[in-house]
Amino acid sequence: MYDRLRINKIIIDIEEYFTRLKGINLTKDNLEIDEKFFSVSMILFSILNRMVDLAGEIIIKNEFGMPGSYEQYFDVLKSNGIIDKTLSDNLKRLVKDRNLFAHEYYNLQRSQVLRISKDIYFVKDFVEKVKKEVERRDGKK
Repeated sequence: MYDRLRINKIIIDIEEYFTRLKGINLTKDNLEIDEKFFSVSMILFSILNRMVDLAGEIIIKNEFGMPGSYEQYFDVLKSNGIIDKTLSDNLKRLVKDRNLFAHEYYNLQRSQVLRISKDIYFVKDFVEKVKKEVERRDGKK
């Protein structure tokens, strides 16, 4: 059985970060403003971290074993039918982007942040898959 409170908290966090991202109204031009660049970077990093938390929660509660890397989380979810190959590939690419924020922030380019801000919407697809999985496994509340 899933920890619905924990999953709901993660999903609420992700949705709130998307609301904040939308409120910034990011464009290629205004990304040149340092405040926008740093704000958007932190929001994207937060969404990506919560995406990993959500994947981990599904893996742990299903006792799928513990993958050795965040990228492998999405292989495990794919191999267990939670997500499809296309979404898995997109989310694994986002994990690589997350690692840029975490380990190479000083090298992050504005063009990368702009690209990630467009690709980040795959996380919404993942959230919807998780919602369906929780409903399927645990039934409606």
